[in-house]
Amino acid sequence: MSTTQQPPGGPSNKAPAPQVQSLSLGQKWTTALQKVRRPVQSSIVQVAMLAARNPWMTIAIACLLSVGLVVIGLFTNITFESDDGVLFTPFNAIPSDHQKWINEESDFPALLREQNILMHNKGANIMEDCRGCVSKAFDVLETLEGLEGFGAICQTSKTNDPSCPWSGITQFFNNSRQVYEDANFQSNEDCLAALSIPFFPNGELVLTTKIFGFPTFDEATSIMTSAQSIFFIMGFPPDEDIEDAVVDLETKAIDALVEVAEKWEKDGTSPFTILEQFNESSFPLEFGRGFLQNIPFLAAAFTLMSVFTAAIFFSRDPVQSRMVVGLGATVTVTLAMAAGFGFLFICGIPMTSIHGMLPFILVGVGLDDSFIIVAEFYRHPRSLPIEERVRKTIFDVGLSILTSTLTSTCAFGLGCISSIPAVFWVCLYAFLAIPIIFLYSLTMFVAIIVIDERRVDENRRDFLCCITAKSNKATEVNIDTSWDDEIVGGVEGQADSRVDRFMAVYADFLLLPVVKVVVLVVFAAILGVCTWSTTLLKQEFTVELVLPQGSYVGTFLDSLEMYTSVGGFETTLFFRDIDQSTVDGQQAMENYLNAMVFLDEVSSQPRNFWLRDFQAYSKNNSDLDGFTFEEQIAAFLELPIYGSLHGRDIARNKQGQVTASRVLIRLDQVNSDDVKQQTDALNNQEQVAREQIVNQGLAGKDWAFFSFDDTYFIWSFFKACPPELTLTTITGVVAVTIISIFAIPHWSAVFFSAPLVMILYVDLLGFLQFMGVTINSVSYITLTLSIGLMVDFLIHILLRYFDSAKTTRHDKVKDTLKTMGTSVAMGGFTTFLGVLPLAFNTTGIFEVVFVTFLGLVLLGVSHGLILLPVLLSMFGPEDNIVLLITHDEVEKDEERS
Repeated sequence: MSTTQQPPGGPSNKAPAPQVQSLSLGQKWTTALQKVRRPVQSSIVQVAMLAARNPWMTIAIACLLSVGLVVIGLFTNITFESDDGVLFTPFNAIPSDHQKWINEESDFPALLREQNILMHNKGANIMEDCRGCVSKAFDVLETLEGLEGFGAICQTSKTNDPSCPWSGITQFFNNSRQVYEDANFQSNEDCLAALSIPFFPNGELVLTTKIFGFPTFDEATSIMTSAQSIFFIMGFPPDEDIEDAVVDLETKAIDALVEVAEKWEKDGTSPFTILEQFNESSFPLEFGRGFLQNIPFLAAAFTLMSVFTAAIFFSRDPVQSRMVVGLGATVTVTLAMAAGFGFLFICGIPMTSIHGMLPFILVGVGLDDSFIIVAEFYRHPRSLPIEERVRKTIFDVGLSILTSTLTSTCAFGLGCISSIPAVFWVCLYAFLAIPIIFLYSLTMFVAIIVIDERRVDENRRDFLCCITAKSNKATEVNIDTSWDDEIVGGVEGQADSRVDRFMAVYADFLLLPVVKVVVLVVFAAILGVCTWSTTLLKQEFTVELVLPQGSYVGTFLDSLEMYTSVGGFETTLFFRDIDQSTVDGQQAMENYLNAMVFLDEVSSQPRNFWLRDFQAYSKNNSDLDGFTFEEQIAAFLELPIYGSLHGRDIARNKQGQVTASRVLIRLDQVNSDDVKQQTDALNNQEQVAREQIVNQGLAGKDWAFFSFDDTYFIWSFFKACPPELTLTTITGVVAVTIISIFAIPHWSAVFFSAPLVMILYVDLLGFLQFMGVTINSVSYITLTLSIGLMVDFLIHILLRYFDSAKTTRHDKVKDTLKTMGTSVAMGGFTTFLGVLPLAFNTTGIFEVVFVTFLGLVLLGVSHGLILLPVLLSMFGPEDNIVLLITHDEVEKDEERS
């Protein structure tokens, strides 16, 4: 019937059918994406609505969960790792396996915990008053021996020596002040002559360059004439069962020697002497001191953020003021971080000094979400029920916040594939914290907004919520008039707010043809300069980076390198798993040593090699005829001169058989400031070891011949850093691009997000080089996470542009800047505020973090609010996306669930 009675215009009514059939590929993609987004969007809204209906319960659960996880973590498995050999050595690195064998499986005597002491006069001849130097050396020795617990610890040692060994100029006098005073030197020359003999009184060979820094001698008399420094070492026992007592003694030694140094400086006695020190506890103690120094800055950051957010939400109207909401945003992010950190505490994931930068970063990131939620919530008319406003708010911005959360989480997740423990652990903490911040924003923060809106409806004061304010006629007349009309955004059907009007004027100005040309030229110039600057980036790591500014550890290491020949690079060659008593075995050892010496990094043969000394000894001693190899070795080491030189370098089992041995060589041709030379040295020594016949067919960790030094740990980091950073960058850009493809319902979005992320990254690298930042462990971490954070400035703008109902590019851009531009700008500003206190921090770690995030915010906000709008106004699609998902459909999904 309806067909026969169809009016003449009927055929035109069938026009929509062909339009549906002629959907372009892009439109089909958009339609499919919206269908995929529906369950996600519905789930987000349902979570927020659950919190909105039960606000007090939501807040209570969030608080209990966060506090509970932190408390349990603090009292169970929390660990703090400060060993740089662990922090920066890649997982499964060959040096780590070799160190484990040396310390746990070999028969070498355990290395003593060294208390290093350096006396110098800034490069001047410290031996101008030889007698004064010796006297001060005894002052140092007696200070250490007088420490509480010194005698008990040294007597408890399981080593053969009943006391803690001490090496230094006091050995010339049997470490006895009485012996020195009995010598009664009448002149400086007499004292110098006593310090120039080749053997100590006990027969040990004097290694002059190990005691005196750059000594010079009279050619005629061979008597020392000058030295830049004097170096001492006291060895504390490494026994694990008294480790706590030894650490306590080392701490006391640090404090006592600081007092001695201050006394010398105050007395000004001749010779003017600077006393510096370093022991096994120095790094952990200084790391801990640096961590404690960060607490005031962390408190300052949270205070600053709290004051800022409270000020943003402040109004002179005591009811319309929403300072509690602002403070609630900061508290929400803090509790979310606490929950994430507490869970990882329980799991035993270590904390490091580098973790101190995370709160500053995460607070800024978390507040971005809060500002977007608040701005959108207050745009909806207050005539609507509170829960309905929450539903519309999360419907409008939930996916945008989820997308930015996914990009940030993805960036940190990619950081978790790093083989460098410090990077892995920091990224793991952030990887868990960011999704939890998103969840808390959807629940706890929404609950705070709901409670605060109820307070406003009941006409109670901000903060003093138990006090009802006097009736406000202006508010009663128009309940749609609210605080946000002048701050965040206008309300439907009402005049735009001041911020909206400003953003509208800004958009009109930005989109002027001449301004767009200027913008493109300026940003092209910035890209060109930053690309050039990026080519100048260097890779570097200094220990000062992880120490508090002015730390005595950094000063000691610098002085050691400047005033002694003890500094610089050394490595130890190890021989194991062969019969070292045979001619073939000994020849293989010689071949490996000579191959190492032949490297460009080594200029000379080792000063002492036990095998050569032993061969000379056995060849020239006919009394050893008929002795077994083991008996010859025992006789060899019984001599004081050889025992002192080689006793700790030959590992023997209970039967006296040599199970392993070692020899020290100097890598004196490796520049301590040249990372490439250091990584080349690491690669070259590995290649030499790999080519040895005894190592054929063996994995690196099982090599019979290998070299090892603690320096290899940081060199392994240098070696791993460039390829890992490159991989993380490429996979990060690809990952955020894929996320944007599925998050933004238009195929063209990828052509804006991907190129701009790459441009931003290059600009950031150039900015860092310009600010003097090098590629190191900290900048590696900040660059890894910057990929996810910088895309946030773009995603929110792109999502709002493609969701805009306007019909022209100009109007879409203008609408985008009015509704989302303010939130993006505020998000960037809060991120900057979060790291601002780091500008006043004295630790190199936080200086790098501050510079990186300063560049990230400046570049991200400028590209997101200047360059991207210009590009969208020129090349953005003008077709409107028909929403397949409506508020009503989401509400139906919620009811069905």
